[in-house]
Amino acid sequence: MKKKYILITILLLQIIVFVWFNNCYIEVTKYVIYSKKVNQDLTIVHISDLHNTSFGKNNGRLINKIKKSHPDIIAITGDLIDANHTDVDVAIKLIENIISIAPIYYVTGNHEAWAIDEYQELKMRMEDLGVIVLDNKSVNVMIDDTEISINGIDDANMINVKNELDKLDYDSDNFVLLLSHRPELFEEYTNRDIDLVLSGHAHGGQFRIPIIGGLVAPNQGMFPEYTEGLFESTDATKMIISRGLGNSIIPVRINNNPELVVIEIKPINKKNQIKYN
Repeated sequence: MKKKYILITILLLQIIVFVWFNNCYIEVTKYVIYSKKVNQDLTIVHISDLHNTSFGKNNGRLINKIKKSHPDIIAITGDLIDANHTDVDVAIKLIENIISIAPIYYVTGNHEAWAIDEYQELKMRMEDLGVIVLDNKSVNVMIDDTEISINGIDDANMINVKNELDKLDYDSDNFVLLLSHRPELFEEYTNRDIDLVLSGHAHGGQFRIPIIGGLVAPNQGMFPEYTEGLFESTDATKMIISRGLGNSIIPVRINNNPELVVIEIKPINKKNQIKYN
């Protein structure tokens, strides 16, 4: 009988450690994209779906991983706050600590749309710190001798995404980056001379089943298609989906660590031009 209790205790401890690791250890996922439109290597750190989560005191563990990535820009694709337990200060503390690392470009998610009053405070405080809030806007940015067009679309709870995409004005000769919270709208992002879309929202499918993938995602239902990773359309528009960092309605992740995405955009040169022409 005593041996049985010991085995049960060990099993419970293993489950606790497994669940803790799945929800507290930040995985850094790196992607490399080649483009004729850049003249030197560019690095983007992509943050999505923080939902007021703190990884260590004042998000110290997350901040350290961002610093080590040496980004040229930081892209935040929504749900920085959570409508169910909104804490603007957690989000602002993170921004205060990373704004000196690289310029930050931000778009809203559905939780900002649901907590609209708190979002107005968040937006004002972020802009005071120097964050570029891309609420259906385009900006051209010079990084060394490469110009990129960074575009942002508000969450679909705030706007008609297709209509706002139609209004964006950017130079397709530049490398065109779009920040948009919702990956399930991938077909709307294609055939627009957009090179790369960064998105989140799906939380990696919350529970990831080996071989099968994510179990459930908002606005996609069971066994969703767009939960993580790199997708490419027939017109060569690429989309990278972050599994996100925090949790919301479903408070636990399984086989689905919080994720910080790092994207390296590299110029096509003689070594790789055959592969990427």
